[in-house]
Amino acid sequence: MHDDQLDVTPETVAALIQEQFPRWSRLAVRRLPSTGTVNAIFRVGNDLSARLPLRPADPAEALAVLERETRASAELARVSPFPAPEPVALGRPGAGYPMPWSLQTWLPGTVALDADPSGSDAFAEDLAAFIAALRAAGTRGRLFSGEGRGGVLAHHDAWMAKCFEESEGLLGPVRRTFAGPRRLARTLAARPNHPSTSSTRAIRARAEEWGLPCSSGAENSGMHQTPRADPRRSAGQALDVVRLRRMWSRFRELPRTGGDVMSHGDLIPGNVLVAGDRLGGVLDTGGFGPADPALDLVGAWHLLRSGPREVLRGTLGCDDVEWERGRAWAFQQAMGLVWYYAESNPAMSRMGRRTLDRLLEPAE
Repeated sequence: MHDDQLDVTPETVAALIQEQFPRWSRLAVRRLPSTGTVNAIFRVGNDLSARLPLRPADPAEALAVLERETRASAELARVSPFPAPEPVALGRPGAGYPMPWSLQTWLPGTVALDADPSGSDAFAEDLAAFIAALRAAGTRGRLFSGEGRGGVLAHHDAWMAKCFEESEGLLGPVRRTFAGPRRLARTLAARPNHPSTSSTRAIRARAEEWGLPCSSGAENSGMHQTPRADPRRSAGQALDVVRLRRMWSRFRELPRTGGDVMSHGDLIPGNVLVAGDRLGGVLDTGGFGPADPALDLVGAWHLLRSGPREVLRGTLGCDDVEWERGRAWAFQQAMGLVWYYAESNPAMSRMGRRTLDRLLEPAE
C-alpha cells in the first residue's frame, strides 16, 4: 500500500513479545486481514491485539504519538457506553522492527463493512447515544488541535481542489486512475511546509489534512476480509464534478453552531463493530479529542440510510446548520476516498462512493 511500507510478520510480533513481554510469549500470534492504512494488526491469544505502524518514522517522535493516543484511547474507553479497546502496553523497537508499537484489548465482533447496519433504527439510536456520551464528557478546556478534520471547513479548500481535479474523468485510462495516489504521495513529500512524516502522528495528520481516513479499518475484528477488486469497477460511474464543486462552495461557508466537543473523529464502517442490528463497539479511538460538534455526524452518511439517519438526527436534536456541517465533513472525507484509494484500498474507495451517493440523495 505504501512505497516505504515495513514488512511485519507474525514471527516478528512473536519475537517482540518474547523480548519485551515474556508473560505473553506463549500466546498464538496471527495477522488479521484489514483495510487499515496505518497499522498492521495481529491478534495475540484470545484477549489482546498488537498494532504495528506500517511506515518508518523517527522512533522517539512516534513513541510520543503513541503515548498521546494511548491516553486518548483510555479516556474514550472510560466515557463510552459501548465497548472500546483499552491500552495494555507500549513496545519499543526490536527484533528487526524499527518502530514503537502497542498492545490493546481485543474486541470481538464484525465491522460494519461486513455487517451492514445502515437500515437499523436501533443502530442509529445506539450511534446517537455514543456521540452524545462523548460530547457530554467535556473538553476540560482543550481545543481542536488544528490537525485533520474538525476545525474550519474552508481550510480544506486546497485538498478539495485536488480531489475535484483527480476526479475528472475518473474512468479514463488506467494509467490516470492508478497514478493519482502516487502523484499525491510525491507532491506531499515535496511540500516544504507540510508536517514532517517522521512520526506516526505526522503520517496520520498528513492524510487527514488531505481528507483521507487513517482508520485502523477493522483493525480489531478477525472476521473482516475484503476481496481484491478492479479499482476501475469500484469507481462506478464518473463523478459529476461540476455538481460536487457547487456543493463544496456552499459547504465551506457554513458557520459553526457551537464550541468544540469531544469527538471520536473517524466514524467510518471500518471503525465500528456491529452485534446483530446494534452497535457492538468502536475501534481506532486514539484520535479522541476536541473538535467541531458536527464532526462525528459523518457517521450518519458513512453508516446509515435515510430513515435511520433521521432517527440519529432526531435523537441528537441537530439543528439545520449543524446537520449541514455534518454533511460537509462527510463530503470532504468521501471526495478523497473514491480516487485516492481506487488502487491501493478498493474497499475504502467503494465506501467513499457510497457516502457520496447518500449525500447526493434528494433532501429528506
